[in-house]
Amino acid sequence: MIREMIEQPPKKENRERRENPVDALLLLTKKISAQINKDIKEKYNVKHDLVTEQGMLSMDFFSRENGGIYTAEEIGRDKEEILAKEIEWSGAYNPSVQEFYKNTKKIEGKEEIAREWMKNKEREKSSQMEMLTNAIFYKNLKNDFFVSRTSRKDDLGGVDTYLVNKKTGDIVCAFDEVHDHTQGDRKNEKWKRVESIGKGGKTIKYGVVPEGDRLIQREIRNIPVFFVSLTTEELIRGMEGFSRNIDESPNELEKKYFNKFTLLLEEEYDRVKDMQMPNATRENLKNFKRALETMKEIGSANQNA
Repeated sequence: MIREMIEQPPKKENRERRENPVDALLLLTKKISAQINKDIKEKYNVKHDLVTEQGMLSMDFFSRENGGIYTAEEIGRDKEEILAKEIEWSGAYNPSVQEFYKNTKKIEGKEEIAREWMKNKEREKSSQMEMLTNAIFYKNLKNDFFVSRTSRKDDLGGVDTYLVNKKTGDIVCAFDEVHDHTQGDRKNEKWKRVESIGKGGKTIKYGVVPEGDRLIQREIRNIPVFFVSLTTEELIRGMEGFSRNIDESPNELEKKYFNKFTLLLEEEYDRVKDMQMPNATRENLKNFKRALETMKEIGSANQNA
């Protein structure tokens, strides 16, 4: 059923009437971010935006100047580390790359080249995968779970999205979204990385946890990290078929993709549930199991709606 839905192409006339899907997804991400920030400010009486326009946890939210837990100097060091990696990855140290940006885009300086490179990277399939997955989880789970892309610092550490139970404050899990170029071509790599849960899971430095009428900032350790994936074909169909409206219930494609992700997560849980792991990770895995049952119930209710 899920595969049949995914493989049905959208009607050509609908596809032609729509704007560029990447632009639409970037706009949807901004809308989701604005909604999250609005809800957080109203519920927890905070002043600074929690997430950026890209849907990522804002490192500045954690600054002591904004009532946070980290000094401006520490956050600054993290930002410098991120920028250094982006400069390296963009090739901005290479004279030929510098010449290219200067001649074609009128951009000079390593930092400016890195920023332009990052802006272009936001439109690549890997980033589309992250934003689309985040949007699908948000639309399906926003009433029960806090869903957010992690900070840029934690994203570099291999954690893209994480879930927290709004009612209990339980740390549920984190996701690393994977764009498979062909069906299952990264399966072995995925299993190897999922099984690393046995070593203790991941750490999120910039984490928030709801606790009653407060939003607690803290480093979150021993989080089990699972993978959700789409092939290139599935990603293209998802980009063409997602709803641009965050106020409406998930559309049929978003429901199907959500159920696909839930099935993948259950498969991964079954793979690791009996492994040896630290007690803290085991407790978070129990939280994940409870959340997974809730996600399955939501998915089932959506299908019957």
